[in-house]
Amino acid sequence: MKKNILILTLKAGSGHLQAAKSKQLEHKKLGHNVIEKRVLFDLVGNIAGLFVSKIWNYCQAQGVSSLLFFFSICCRTFDVLVFPFFFVKLSYVLYKEDIDEVIDTQPFGTRSFIKSIRLISKLTNKKIPYKIVLTDLPTKKCASFLKPIKNLSKIDRDHIEILTTKPMLAQHETEEDFWLKNTKLPLERIYYTEFPLRETFTTYKESSGPLQLQFKAHSDKGLDLIKKCLNLSSASFEINKRDLSFVFEEEILSLIILGTYPQKSALINYMTQYIEQKKTYRRDSKEYLFLLVGPKKTANKHYLSIYNALKEIKDYPKNLCVVPLSFQDDKALAPLYFNLDFIIAKSGGLTSMELLKAVKKNIFIHDDPEHNNSNYLSFLTKDLFDSMPLWERGNAEYLMDKKAAKLINPKLFKIQTIEFFKELNFAQVSAQ
Repeated sequence: MKKNILILTLKAGSGHLQAAKSKQLEHKKLGHNVIEKRVLFDLVGNIAGLFVSKIWNYCQAQGVSSLLFFFSICCRTFDVLVFPFFFVKLSYVLYKEDIDEVIDTQPFGTRSFIKSIRLISKLTNKKIPYKIVLTDLPTKKCASFLKPIKNLSKIDRDHIEILTTKPMLAQHETEEDFWLKNTKLPLERIYYTEFPLRETFTTYKESSGPLQLQFKAHSDKGLDLIKKCLNLSSASFEINKRDLSFVFEEEILSLIILGTYPQKSALINYMTQYIEQKKTYRRDSKEYLFLLVGPKKTANKHYLSIYNALKEIKDYPKNLCVVPLSFQDDKALAPLYFNLDFIIAKSGGLTSMELLKAVKKNIFIHDDPEHNNSNYLSFLTKDLFDSMPLWERGNAEYLMDKKAAKLINPKLFKIQTIEFFKELNFAQVSAQ
């Protein structure tokens, strides 16, 4: 039977939007009618939506972790202030569009949404399921999603289903214990499903032949800067308009990705540290280091900074090719992830799920304690603050438990990565 599905999402970072898109594709394949609403833009207003998304993305790009943490605390107060907007506008959408099911991929407004759903369910004499998709891994630190559910009344919680994966458990803890403790929901209201990933991450099939990858440069200036980086090495590649094509057989593939809006200084610092290790441990085969620099609108500035940094490196190893790229679609990224030998990433929710799904070895999670924070914010959050936002810390711990991931920062790069370089049987270069 054809259903009207309402998907709620948030335009701050990319994980919530990716999860919404995944669920949208899933239900469209089933023939359902899908309506998507960005909760701040569409239910409160453009000013609120722009304010939240701009602050969030600025904090990510500047590495201001304490402001992210403080901002997440303020969101609880914000939820109370916008309750009337969420309640009234969602009720209107539910009634007007005759919604049969609500899927929520973000943590705002849980209480007001469930009140709206209960009201319209009663008016229409139709039960409307409310399904919350966790876009962080289920740990006790996934508080932004779990705590609002736990704080609901029992009658409100009875309308909620959680779509997620199996949680990370403490010693002697059962799955039922975890969910009761963190959400007060019984295990039968928890549904373990596939990760809400971009499509190719779920459909990709590995082959035994050469790996062919194709990436987009998005602009002529960007393409020119990428080519300058590639030409510092002995890399083999082809260009067709703005598409870059590579064919790999035995090459070593590495990737550094530091979130939707990566901090430029950290990205370049990791790159130079990586190259220094390559100068110490060498081998004859070609190696590629991919750097994802964020959205295409800011990519050229990153490309130029990366190229200028590469030019300053003495004795640059020609068998190492650095490939800076703006964000690519899943058809380009999924094959790369499944064939990586090494990755440094932040532990955002959807990134962590992609790492769990696709990357087999040598996962390093960026955790820089020398974060860029104001003294005032550090004082406000000193008893609670961590160098990662709480939810990302939980994701990192999950990856450490399930995938043997390690924490890393530029100062510890040499120590933390030495096993990776040695296990590939590089020949040590004697100091001169």
